[in-house]
Amino acid sequence: MEPKYEEYTYKELLDVRKNINREAYPARFQKVTALLKKYQNAHAPASSDRVTVEQIESSQSQGIYTTPPERNLDDNGAYIANEIPLKERVVSLLIALGLLLYGFHGLYTGEIYIPSRSKGGIHLYQESVWIMFVALMCGAGVFLSIVLDHYDKRDNEHVYFKRGQMLKNIGIVLFCVAVIWEIVVVR
Repeated sequence: MEPKYEEYTYKELLDVRKNINREAYPARFQKVTALLKKYQNAHAPASSDRVTVEQIESSQSQGIYTTPPERNLDDNGAYIANEIPLKERVVSLLIALGLLLYGFHGLYTGEIYIPSRSKGGIHLYQESVWIMFVALMCGAGVFLSIVLDHYDKRDNEHVYFKRGQMLKNIGIVLFCVAVIWEIVVVR
């Protein structure tokens, strides 16, 4: 029995297209793609603001703050606030909380452990703990900004994007500095 894709919502069709086995079900894949394009042509705003299925899929699989957000407009040109799915908000909050707790635990004990596949990981002490603590706080800030962006209904996704990207880059640099500091200076 073949699914009734005509009854699916736009988001459900996107999910099906993303997860369908294209080799095993090429006809279904073609049908879902055709329905998505039909939906886009019927509901899309002006051609300059149109987002294709391929653009949505590529932006979903690239990671956090890698591509600038698209401005969502309705048929009249009015701004539509973006919505982050509940699952993504909960996961982001839990990751942020975990990073915060791990950072404060490291400050309290004076040691942060970074696991690795070889040699059982690395233990950070002294100044390295403080540097890694700031890196962990930057990481928590990135994930918290995802949640805050959902609840902020103003037209400023680009601000969250820039701040999140900045925090991500600072956090990565500080992570590397903390590990290098531990290897070169502390040991």
